[in-house]
Parts: sequence; structure tokens; C-alpha cells
Amino acid sequence: MALFPLSTCLRPGVLIAVGSVLALLIRERTYRYRPDIPSTPHNWLLGHSLRLLRRQGQRLQRAFHRQRAFLDSGLGPNSHVWLPFGSTYITTCDPANLEFILKTNFDNYVKGPAFHAIHAPLLGNGIFNSDGEHWRKQRKTAANIFTIAQFRDNYLAVFQAKCTLLVARLHEAAQNGKVVDLNDLFYRFTLDSFMEIGFGMTDLGALTSDEPVPFAVAFDEVQRILNRRFNMARPMWMLNELLNGDYFRLKRHLAVIHRVADSIISTRQRQYATDISPSAPRHDLLTLLIGICGNDQTIESNEELRDSILNFVIAGRDTTGQSLSWAMFELIRNAHAWTRLPYCASALRVPTEIKYAVNDDVWPDGTRIRAGDGIVWIPWVLGRLRELWGDDALEYRPSRWLEMDKLPSPFVYPVFNAGPRTCLGQSMVMLQGVACLVELARHFDFEMVNGEPIVQPALTLQMKEGLQVRVFERKHRFLADGDQGPESVEE
Repeated sequence: MALFPLSTCLRPGVLIAVGSVLALLIRERTYRYRPDIPSTPHNWLLGHSLRLLRRQGQRLQRAFHRQRAFLDSGLGPNSHVWLPFGSTYITTCDPANLEFILKTNFDNYVKGPAFHAIHAPLLGNGIFNSDGEHWRKQRKTAANIFTIAQFRDNYLAVFQAKCTLLVARLHEAAQNGKVVDLNDLFYRFTLDSFMEIGFGMTDLGALTSDEPVPFAVAFDEVQRILNRRFNMARPMWMLNELLNGDYFRLKRHLAVIHRVADSIISTRQRQYATDISPSAPRHDLLTLLIGICGNDQTIESNEELRDSILNFVIAGRDTTGQSLSWAMFELIRNAHAWTRLPYCASALRVPTEIKYAVNDDVWPDGTRIRAGDGIVWIPWVLGRLRELWGDDALEYRPSRWLEMDKLPSPFVYPVFNAGPRTCLGQSMVMLQGVACLVELARHFDFEMVNGEPIVQPALTLQMKEGLQVRVFERKHRFLADGDQGPESVEE
């Protein structure tokens, strides 16, 4: 028996509805599809939406192979995908285009309302989710906090203390022959570190316990839910979240995050108000932020502070922890890269960035951009193109950085972004990351258990199943300068 009888399907109302939907889809294709820019195979009416929904994993690898195929075929450095009732997304790997987008015509390329709506539940109006004057105000405030002197004088000791705890956990694993998830440990390391330098919390205990940290669990789950929004236009993801339960899960996890953040803010505000001239001034980021913005305990002010600290968390915990995980993955499978520790700074770098065009534009290579187009660039892909790095671009060889007379333009390698939105915390990332990698290199050897990690789609480059390794005490420790040979510790 037919689900919908022919007589029902032929009713005027049904025919009008179906015809209207088809007309809208044809209109969307006419506007969204860009025959002047290369594209992968897609559905004539639904664009790339079905492919994106079916193939969420290995997105970076597919992007690289797609771009490689376009370049080898002489189709150029740009490609596009389009979604009905969404946007056209144009990806470029041309450094000249990137400099134009990120610097020359900076004001024409913004995070935009679509990006803001997707991430607003977690990031609010924070620095990573805002544009225009509001962003400039936040940027100026953050620049007064994220200084090299601050990192060197107040935070290096915190990183070293947390490294000591991490090394102790790994010594225990080596002695017990226990498989550990380095990715989880790095998250704990960066969370413990950032909660202290960010909020003055010294008792979180993420590194001294195997128990899940509710705040961190909620933070990860919220990111996963929000990331699913990227594959659909706003009305669709709103409906989808109601139908699959994400809407209620999102509210539950956000309640955990906001409870922790609001508690930290109120505690620090009370301390700031009573410590008129403290004998030991606090240097955590939240106290400095309250000092700059004023201790105004209104709801609006507290929400702004919460937005700020949650944006700091995603920068200080997620990106650094993931950078350490991916750096260790490459270093473990390329053991020769351990032999000189100066490589550590070269091995550690922070995959996909997106902005939206405010007005029609023309790039340096002649590509025409329409207002509302999404603009994508993928540092993960840029770092693997032989056109930029030579024939050995796919070889993991961090020494290439030491062989350069000068570092490449940030528009060739924009892992810390470039132009006015260059990452303010990159010095902190490098300081913390190198401090950690140096200690691990001195004490341990590692063996991977689960092969190549699977990428978990999220705002940042997460490992879906972690980085499972066996840990061994290192028999030869490399000295800190990396140039004087191994220091034998054989017994």
C-alpha cells in the first residue's frame, strides 16, 4: 500500500507546496552555485549538503586531496561548496589571497551572524565570536593582559609545576606498563595550568586524578553539539536539535559551564573588592580583567566577563592540548625528530578558519566574491603543499624551520592567524608547549597503540579516540640545549 495515495499527491495544495520547494531549490542553486570556481561532484539541487552529512570524518584529509587534485589539474588554488538555504563557501590556499582577506581588506571579512549564532551559546560575545568595534574593544583589553613579560614572570613557574605533575603520572605508567591516553593527559595538563593562570584556581586536581572533570566534559560536549550546526542552515539545525535531543543536552551542559564560570567570577570579584592593597598581588587573567574593566557586578558585566573567560578557556586549554597531542603523534612516529630539542618549538604549532564577506569583492587572483560568501582557509592543508614548502612538503621534518634564513610569512602558514586578528596568546602556547615537550623528551620514550588518530569534528582539531601510548623510561636523556649529545642514565 502506498504511503501517500496518488490522489493525495495530485491535490492542488500538495502540488503547489512541492512546486514551491522545487522553485526555491532551483533559485538557491542559481545563486549559490559558482561555475567559475572549481567544485567537487554534488547534488544538482541540494549542493554538497548530503556529502557533508554523510562524510563528517577525515574532513581535513579530503580537503587536502581535493586541493591537491585541483592544483595538479591546473584548476588553481580555489574551490567551493554550496548549501541550499545556507551559503557558498570558497576555500583558498593562495597566500596572496589570504593576505588580502586577513590584512589588506580586513574589515570586509568578518565572523558574521551565521558563525556568531552557531557559537553564541558557548562563546557569547567574546573575542572569538565578535566583529567590529566590540571586537576591537575586547582585543585592546586582552592585549593589555597577554604580554610576554606576564608570561615570563608569572606563568612559566606554573607551567613547570604542572609539567612535574605530568611527568610523575607518566613515570607511574612506565613502571606499571600501563597504556595511557596522552591526549587526555595533555587536556588535563592544559586545564590545570589554565585554571591557575586564568582564574587563580590551584586546587582543580585534573592531573592528580583519573576522574572526569565535569566542567571539561561539559565543555567538550557543547563543542560537539555546536559543530554539527555547520552542516545545515540555521532553521534546519534549530529543528534538528529539537528532534534529536541536542537542544536539551546543550542546555544541561551549558548549565554546568555557567555555574562554574559564575562561581569563579563572583569569588574573584569579592576578593578584588576586599583586597585593597594585597601583600601578594594576584596575576591571574580574571583579576587583571576585572582591574581593567572595573569591578562592576551587574548582570551585563558578569555576562561579559563570563564570555571573556570562556573564550580564554578554549584558547588556553583546547588548542594547546590538541597542539601537544598532534605534535606528540608526529614525534612518536618520526622518532628521529627527538634527537635535537630545538625542534620542539618548530614541532608545535596550532586547522580550519572561516569568515564571511560583507560586500562584493575581487581577490588579487581575480576571483569574484559576493556579499555573504563564506571564506575558508585550512592551515592544515597549506602546511602540506609542495608549491609552498618544496617537494618534501609531506615529510615531517621540523628541522626545515631551523634551516630558513627567515620565517615564512604568516599568510603562508597562518596557524596563529595573521593580520589584526593574530593570536595574542601564541607566546604563551609556545612557552607552555615547549616546556612540556622538553620534559617528556628528557624522560620518556613512547610507543603508539592505536595507530593514526581519528579527527573528531569540532571547533578545534580534537582526537576522537585519544592518543593511546605505552610509556618507557628513557635510557638516554637529551640535554636541554640539544647539541651536546645524549646524557646516559643507564644503570
